[in-house]
Parts: sequence; structure tokens; C-alpha cells
Amino acid sequence: MRPMSRHAGDPRPLVLVADDDPRVLELMRVALTQAHYRVLTALDGDEAVRQSLAERPDAVVLETRLPRRSGLEVCEFLRHDPDDPHVPIVLLTALAETEARLDGLARGADEVMGKPFSPRELVARLHRLLVRASEVRTQRRRADELERELGRAQADSRRAHDGLAREHERRRVLEGFGRELQGLLDPDAVAERGLIAVQQRLDSRCVAGLQSAGITLPWRVTRTRGAALARFASVALPADGAAAAWLASHGRPVRIGERTRFRDIDTELAPLVALGCTLLLPLRGRDGLVGLVAADDPAHGGGWDAATLEAVESMAAQWAPALHAAQGYREQQAQALAWIAGAAAAGEPARRVRAEAEALTAAMLPHAHLPAREAALLQHAVALGAAAWSGATRHSLEALRQRDSTRFLAELGALIDDAGSLELGADPPERTRATLAAAVLVRYRLSREGGRSRHESWHSAMASVAGLIDPATAHALERSATLLQSVAA
Repeated sequence: MRPMSRHAGDPRPLVLVADDDPRVLELMRVALTQAHYRVLTALDGDEAVRQSLAERPDAVVLETRLPRRSGLEVCEFLRHDPDDPHVPIVLLTALAETEARLDGLARGADEVMGKPFSPRELVARLHRLLVRASEVRTQRRRADELERELGRAQADSRRAHDGLAREHERRRVLEGFGRELQGLLDPDAVAERGLIAVQQRLDSRCVAGLQSAGITLPWRVTRTRGAALARFASVALPADGAAAAWLASHGRPVRIGERTRFRDIDTELAPLVALGCTLLLPLRGRDGLVGLVAADDPAHGGGWDAATLEAVESMAAQWAPALHAAQGYREQQAQALAWIAGAAAAGEPARRVRAEAEALTAAMLPHAHLPAREAALLQHAVALGAAAWSGATRHSLEALRQRDSTRFLAELGALIDDAGSLELGADPPERTRATLAAAVLVRYRLSREGGRSRHESWHSAMASVAGLIDPATAHALERSATLLQSVAA
């Protein structure tokens, strides 16, 4: 299905392409026209700005080095346009210009493609961005509708019987929750604030947040309140299982303490039931689930009344799009970090060693019971390797960090520094464990890059943290080391 255009007179999306090479413009015009897009062209940055303001295209494709005003400057200008700051933007740049790619993402580009490029890939990426933009506009309209509905409910409650005071309070809480989430770009902060609010509303002793790291990976508990994360280590809902499909079809809280009449669902939910969870709250986005919350019974005893369940259902309706948007921002950060890591691991031997270290990291994480944020920091630190301690890689990381309002990249830099120096401060235990795991895995990678054997490199890396690492983290690392027997040299 083609994405719908905002231009009522013609259903085909309108795309503005700007490049100082007329041959490239003609190539893009032909490819986009064949894909049922309307096309505007511009040869310099000033013309691109004029065309964008006058015609309001559905998407913009910019060469970074345009005359008069660069593609980066045009991108930044369009992102600050109050009338349409969310227009999808694709930047085209030379493959070797890593800094230009990072700068493009930092200035608001949705995609950065290298030149020469595949017209088919450009069309595919534009299609995906236009679909996403349409979804964002739909969510924004839905949020506006919810705000208007909230205002009407508050006005009615002031005129209604005193018995509506409880409903008025519920709406007031939801409004505050929505304001608290508005503008947050850190998915960990969005998830944590949502868990706190839901736990308070349900009065549950324990709540757990479940997420999937990919469309084919199982749903696992990534954060908890009121219980240790390790307690939920055995929980893994299959991504394509009956329980996930059942929950995705519900937009409301689901009681799981009672039989569902479906044996497969009962079997998959059994680990949560065994842990005392009696309620599941699906966080449903436009394309399916973006998260799940499991909760036990209220601390005061008994169950939940209809008003409470309606309240958390409304909270989920605000929480899910905020979480989805923040996850998208984190994915952009991950893409930028992957480019930096790829530039640092030049050559096939270095790439093989990096793959070894990343495989070891993936193998240890299920046994380390690290919170989602610490697990992500550890994975990025290992991917960047010792190159992130100084030099060009560190400079690129710092440049990216300066434009990050979520502090995720600042925490990554701190973890990398601590892993390198092994001078541990007063960090929380989970962060210290992630730091020491990074110290082992990065040193292993550095030793392997120096030509030492897998066995020698591993024992040297483990010896470097002797006396510092806790037994649980050491055990998780040692379990992952069994992979060394099957990883190619």
C-alpha cells in the first residue's frame, strides 16, 4: 500500500529532491515517478528551502554539499520550521564521510544514504519514512482528541453530581501522566516512569516490564519494580506464540490468574502466573505490541475495580506512542554508534574479532540479569572496543554525545572510561557489573587484535578484573566463554 499524500488534489506523495548534479536529479526523478511519486527538483539549498516552504512536500531528499546552502543547513532549517517540523528527510553523502553521516542524523535527518546509491533502495526508504510519518500524524491527532476529551470530562465533572469527583481525579492523574511523558526521548525513562505510575495506580507490590529486542525474539522482563530482575529470568513469551497474539488483540488490561480456555496461552503464561502475576497490561502501538506490563495483586488485598482498570488502560494509550517514539530515537542513536564502530573496525581480521566479542556479549547477557539500559551500554561499549578510549573514534563519540539530551551517550562514555581505567566509583551495582563485563570483553578483543590466541586472550582479560568482579558476573562471562570453542579464529 502506498503512503497517502497530504495534498488532497492528488493522492500521489510529493517528494522534493535537491542535488547540484542534473544527472542525479534526473535519475531520482525517473525512479520516483515510476514508483508513483510526484517530484520537485532543486539545484541548490536556497531553492530547496523555497520549494519546501511553497509546496510543502511529503518528503525531502538532499545532497549534503549543495551550493549556497548545504543540505545539512537545509535539513536543520526544515526541522525548525514550526509549520512542518516532522517532514521525512533523507540526506545523500559520500560513503567515506562518516562525520557527515553523524552530523546529518544529529541535525534531524531520518536517513543518511551513501553515494552512489541504489534508486530502488531510495524508493524503499522513502516509502518506509512516509508510512511512519503518516502514523505519527495519526498518533498526534489521536493525542489531540484525547486532550479535548479530557477537557470536556473535566468541565462536565465540575457541573455534575459530587459522585463524579472520583472520575475527575482519574482524568487529572492521566493528564499529568501525559504531560510527564511528553517530549521524553529516552526509552528507559519513558518505561520507568510508566512503570512507576502503573504500580501506584494498581497499588501492586511488584510490576515487571516486558519487551522484545526484535520481531522474532521472545518477550523478556527488562525492568522491575518491587522485585529483583533475576527473579523473572525464566520468563520468555514466544514472539510468534499464542499469548503474544492474544495480548496484541486486546487494548485493555487482561487478567491472567484465571484460565483463558486456550491451552497454549495458559502454558506460555504459566511462568508469570507462578511468579504471582495476575494482570497483564498490553502497550499496543499501531503495528502491534511495543511493550507489556505484568503486575501482582493489590497490596491492600482483593482485586481492582472497573475505574482503576479503565485508568491504567487510558495510561497505556498514552504510554505506548511515547515509548514507540523514544525507541525510534534510540534506534537512530544505535545506528550512529554502529557507523562509528564499523569505521573503527577496518579490515576483515578486525571485523572477525569484533564479531567474536559481540557473540560473547550476547551469550553472557541472558545469565547476567542486567537491566535493559546497562545491557545496551555494555553491547555498544564492546562494539566500539578499545578504539573508543581515545583518538578519532572517541572524538566521533563525543561529537554525538554533545547533541544527546537523554544522557545515554554520556553514560556510555563514562562506562567506556571506567572500563578502560578500572577506577570504579560509587555507581549503582548494575552499572558496576556492566562496566567490569565491558572491561573483560574489550580487553579480550584488544588482545585478539594483537594476535594472541582465544584462550590466552580470555584468561588475560579475566585476570585484569580479578578481585574486582562479583561472582555472578564472572559466572555469566565464563558461561559465555564456552562459545570460544566454536568461534572461527
